[in-house]
Amino acid sequence: VLNTMTTVSARVFSTEEASRYAGTRNDVSRMATNFAGVRGANDATNDIVIRGNSPTGLLWRLEDVDIPNPNHFGNLGSTGGPVSMLNSNVLSNSDFLTAAFPSEYGNGISGVFDLKMRHGNNEKHEFLGQIGFNGVELGAEGPFSRKSGASYLINFRYSTLALFKLGGVDFGTGDATPQYSDLSFKVRIPTKKAGIFEMFGMGGISSIEFLASESQDNSNNFYTQGGLDIYDRTKTGVVGFSHTYLFKNASYLKMTLAASTQLNQDVVDSVDMNKDPFDWYRQNFQDHRFQGSLFYKKKFSAKHNLKVGARTTIFYSILQDSSFIPTWNSYQTLTDFDGVTALLQPYAQWQWRWNDAWTLNTGLHGQVLTLNGSFAVEPRLGLQWKVNPRHRLSAAYGLHSQMVSLERYFLVMGD
Repeated sequence: VLNTMTTVSARVFSTEEASRYAGTRNDVSRMATNFAGVRGANDATNDIVIRGNSPTGLLWRLEDVDIPNPNHFGNLGSTGGPVSMLNSNVLSNSDFLTAAFPSEYGNGISGVFDLKMRHGNNEKHEFLGQIGFNGVELGAEGPFSRKSGASYLINFRYSTLALFKLGGVDFGTGDATPQYSDLSFKVRIPTKKAGIFEMFGMGGISSIEFLASESQDNSNNFYTQGGLDIYDRTKTGVVGFSHTYLFKNASYLKMTLAASTQLNQDVVDSVDMNKDPFDWYRQNFQDHRFQGSLFYKKKFSAKHNLKVGARTTIFYSILQDSSFIPTWNSYQTLTDFDGVTALLQPYAQWQWRWNDAWTLNTGLHGQVLTLNGSFAVEPRLGLQWKVNPRHRLSAAYGLHSQMVSLERYFLVMGD
């Protein structure tokens, strides 16, 4: 695996695997269901169940940044969706961990997708065009200057079904056609003395409408629900900047700053041909995050490695939803919050290879949620014995904690 401080239940996967396994649709989540201890929750979405845990226990990390749900039509607090925004054409080899992961990972209890984006070609310009189930996409990459080694990578994708609908082609979805688009990019600028500078981003928008009020033939609109107009809008994005400074003593310092947002807006209208339509449900969930990460990694010798760091995430959230109660002829507020909170995560991990056969990985991770002052101290421990060149025996322990999705803290209980 890429993270050398992992002990058990981790494996590296390539973008080729995301396209080689049957039924993956170039989706890393669906690919992971082929691994031991992992299964899909259902066929409609790419939520995954790891060792029987809830899909919400999964931690998504991209370029050392904890990111919100990277899926189109993904709800706030969930980790899956029908179509992934993660384009395998821009991803590099990455790690997937399913238990007792090292102390640098926190706020997740079932597994970790530690994703890396590949660098653009720094020698020549290349272009990509393709069409598939996930979308029609265009990509480009190349050098800013061959002498500097700086490169760029950018990829845009648009819903195949939405594009074909414009041409009058019906794929059996009736009037409810999923519309989505996403964009991914990475810029890498290495320097001789100042270190490596990188900027990266990923984002997408998606929408779908199930309109019973406009259905002329219900037999062709089996996705709509009787008597309801449903409008669904989602927006998700993350952009980050990182600086890696290499010291001469086999150590380096990396700082990452990032901002992300996730927006869910839903409206459900009840339709009655004999009465005026009235709103049944309204939702406006906005999760804006500002994240800073800093760590220092030092290789003292062939036997000792140390990594210490901290991660701070500031949440600015607008969480509002309500439901119309016909017998009351009024709305019942379900969630109501507009404010700021923060999650602090310091950690330290140490690796000791006392000989060619034995390796000890140990560490400590902390979490503090400023919303209610709750905290957790989580020890991590792993031991590996290399019996011979072909066989290894490993054991690991980890205590893991996770804050629940923010809207759960602000549910309004009705009378």
